[in-house]
Amino acid sequence: MPHIHRCPGVITHRTIFEAGCNYNPDAGHIADDDFFYRVGQFTDVIGILKPLAAFRIHKSSETGSIGDPELALRLANDYLFQIKQWKNSSFLDSESKYYFIKNALKFKRRLLGYGLKHNNLTTIQEALTISAQLKKENYFEKSIRNSILEKLLSIKITSFIVRKLSALIL
Repeated sequence: MPHIHRCPGVITHRTIFEAGCNYNPDAGHIADDDFFYRVGQFTDVIGILKPLAAFRIHKSSETGSIGDPELALRLANDYLFQIKQWKNSSFLDSESKYYFIKNALKFKRRLLGYGLKHNNLTTIQEALTISAQLKKENYFEKSIRNSILEKLLSIKITSFIVRKLSALIL
């Protein structure tokens, strides 16, 4: 399922806000998508496919000013928030809920890859924390390949910690 919203402006009737459908700051970097799921509970959401406005990402913009691991962490947590928020909702079908799961896993893997590539234990731990939260919500990658990768990862983390400790001691 693609993002519902990809534009810098919205036109909606005041009654939507009066009904309690507001932007949720806890939705983080994907608050626009969250907002439109909320609106969709009250009325139809119509997208105009023809571009009517545009925006750009630059060094002082929110997205342009944070690095890849920080953005991956933020997005993984934002999608995890959506998973928890809509878990028991009858409003979204399973395909729509899977969209959040898929993206939480995608950004968790990106964060983990960055941590492993740069031997950054903090980033690796952040990715593993997200994995644990996804498992707690009963959403995790179930393939044999991923089980093997998790075991290899624990070995790599252990050897990484030993190398760091050795460097401190010696």
